[in-house]
Amino acid sequence: MLNRRDVLLGLTALGAASLPGDLRAAGYPDRLIRYVVPFPPGGGVDIFARVIGAELEKRLGQTVIIDNRPGAGGLTGTRSVAKAPPDGYSFIAASFNFLTLPVLFKDLDFDIVKDFAPITLAATFPTVLVVHPSIKATNVKEFIALSKSTKGGLRFGSSSTGGGGHIAAELLNQREGLHNIHVPYRGAAPMNVDLLAGNIDYAFAHITSIVQQVKGKQVRALALTSKERSPLLPDVPTMAEEGVPDFVTGELHGVLFPAKTPTEIVARVNKEYVGILKMPDIVAKLASQGAQIVGDTPEQFAEYIRVESDKWCKVARDAGLKPV
Repeated sequence: MLNRRDVLLGLTALGAASLPGDLRAAGYPDRLIRYVVPFPPGGGVDIFARVIGAELEKRLGQTVIIDNRPGAGGLTGTRSVAKAPPDGYSFIAASFNFLTLPVLFKDLDFDIVKDFAPITLAATFPTVLVVHPSIKATNVKEFIALSKSTKGGLRFGSSSTGGGGHIAAELLNQREGLHNIHVPYRGAAPMNVDLLAGNIDYAFAHITSIVQQVKGKQVRALALTSKERSPLLPDVPTMAEEGVPDFVTGELHGVLFPAKTPTEIVARVNKEYVGILKMPDIVAKLASQGAQIVGDTPEQFAEYIRVESDKWCKVARDAGLKPV
């Protein structure tokens, strides 16, 4: 049920959306902005958004609220922005799940390319192939051999169906002819609990969520899915170093407005957002989370979405994922 504040905000947004694009851009921003995070508070996407949102407030001179709208693997919050007025007052924090939405939901009532105006790909994050200490594998070659020799396959967890960790595991299944079994969770926290307890055998985990467990030797890290090693885990090799070439995937944090948002507003927010990503203290904060900062143009991010969505949706389909 909408409260009075939601109704007033909606009416204000509706009035603003009826103005020509250049008039909306001229006075932008003149009220609070919603930075929609389609996941619960406390996760990697949420933490990243709060770091940037605090700085955006200073640069734009308006309140930027982090609006957590979890549900359906990111679908609920993403839809709320796709259907929002294109006035620059709502944008979505897109993670890897955004790229695979077309293959996960058969009645998707928006298009991830046509119904959004990309702002920037802020950063990417490697996932880490981690195993429970009981798994008798100390490198990727041994892990693959163990997977092939285990009747019924090993069990891998993911923080969400269609997320970066899930698709990375399915890609390895396909590349190496494995038959390991997916166990989905609602978030990284419950997945990590089961991994530490030995209820699942391994996962491709978001580096931010698993780094402390790796350092505490609660899990064993075998490889990173990035092109280069991470300063957070400098002793952990990449998949390529471990003999699995061209295996580059992971998580991401990108931001997008609804389609038809005035280009002047998109350009303004891109300029401020990318500027924040270059601030030394922000660089340090994000690096401590394992972020590999990008900060590209709207056009570059749009092309990234088209290419990467096609690629990872194919992996999802080949894995037998069925839309719900």
